Amino acid sequence: MSTAQREPGFQSPRITLSAPQTLVLPKPAAGGLIRLCMHDGILRISCLPNNDRPEITLALTSSLEQGVFWYPNSAVLQLEAISDSSFSVQTASGINDTEYDFLNEWMFQLHSVRHAIKAEDRLLRLFKLLIRRFGKRTPEGYLLEFLLSHSRLGEIIGATRSTVSRGISTLKQSNTISIDELRGQLTMPINNSES
Repeated sequence: MSTAQREPGFQSPRITLSAPQTLVLPKPAAGGLIRLCMHDGILRISCLPNNDRPEITLALTSSLEQGVFWYPNSAVLQLEAISDSSFSVQTASGINDTEYDFLNEWMFQLHSVRHAIKAEDRLLRLFKLLIRRFGKRTPEGYLLEFLLSHSRLGEIIGATRSTVSRGISTLKQSNTISIDELRGQLTMPINNSES
């Protein structure tokens, strides 16, 4: 156990969310640092919409990628279970602020995804990012064991749901990806995911 985990502060009991349940993440009382400890599943972290901003996906997290992040002063954060998930939340003034800020890294990566000009290219970049972060290598290629809705993909890449649907259809026709809707899985051949 690290020193930061022994510092006084708030440690939530294990929280369980079933897909697609959501939970508003309260702002920490003592400073803005939060440690999200994932036990199982995949969560989406977003900021809730307000008068001048729609709901925005900030990151996805799993037990493979978790850590400390600064709670934004100007937003209210929400957790959404992409798959059945369990996690705990720690807030404390004693959390080491030099730890890896995974939320900041995710926001940078998602911002980079949105800089491709064509929506189809943005969609492919997003799939590659998700496969790098959450994919498993199989004989058929890299497997992503969850799917996001077309409207959620559109929100992330800055496109409409119908544009995403057309882009996915094009990627499937070119054998860049294959999707098993019944299992909720996406597969990308190895040669397509490494570029």
